[in-house]
Amino acid sequence: MNLLEISEKEHVEKVVNKQYELLINDPKTREIFQHLKLEKHLPRIYDFWCFVLQINPEQNQYKGSVFEPHTKLNLKAEHFDIWLGHLAEALEPFQGIKAIEWMEKANQQAILFKYKLGLEPYQMNIKKR
Repeated sequence: MNLLEISEKEHVEKVVNKQYELLINDPKTREIFQHLKLEKHLPRIYDFWCFVLQINPEQNQYKGSVFEPHTKLNLKAEHFDIWLGHLAEALEPFQGIKAIEWMEKANQQAILFKYKLGLEPYQMNIKKR
């Protein structure tokens, strides 16, 4: 199987679509994600990740609060772990720096969201030399 480098919005769309398919089909996250109007929600997610990953950021600008909508979803810490697991699975066809960066940024986002939602204390991962 030839693995791709994430380099264009279509790659981001493929990953996000797969991740949300997995989230909607997962019995532990179905209720949280099935109510979303995906035709409206997913384009915002595509733009967010394109902007974060610097894939044509001038064309894919995300505006608004990425955190605020999550305050209404009654999320638990395990939901973020499941979200990360499904992202890792959705990223499997891809390799390279953008795939690694995406997973790192998603991990940082999950840690921050869990902290801001009062689900876990904030932990800094400091590497010792």
